[in-house]
Amino acid sequence: MSPLPTASVTAKLETQPVATMEDAADDPAIWRNAANPAHSLIIGTDKRAGVHVYDLQGRQVGSTPSPRLNNVDLRDVGGSIGVLVAASDRQDLAQAQMALFRLDTSAKTLVPLVTLPVGPGEAYGMCL
Repeated sequence: MSPLPTASVTAKLETQPVATMEDAADDPAIWRNAANPAHSLIIGTDKRAGVHVYDLQGRQVGSTPSPRLNNVDLRDVGGSIGVLVAASDRQDLAQAQMALFRLDTSAKTLVPLVTLPVGPGEAYGMCL
């Protein structure tokens, strides 16, 4: 069987650089606004400063401080929560934690909910 064809993809836009240096920007998750796709939002971590909310033009429109968030994912769960955002929290390298937020899609901000212990070891990776 022959391999599938490949294609080159070039970005048309990118998010603003994070304020911290080095390899700090990480792991975007995209919330698609079904009613108005142009108002969809991108969530991305700055591994040294927090988690940021960007519009589709790459402009930072919200930020929540936290020094050691790494990977992020989201899920629209509906109800009173709406969009749940989870991030691996690496503040305690011996006990993994997960930070949970609610994405306020109108205000374009993240509302901290809780940080939960998830087991021994370093938190690395996140998938909902």
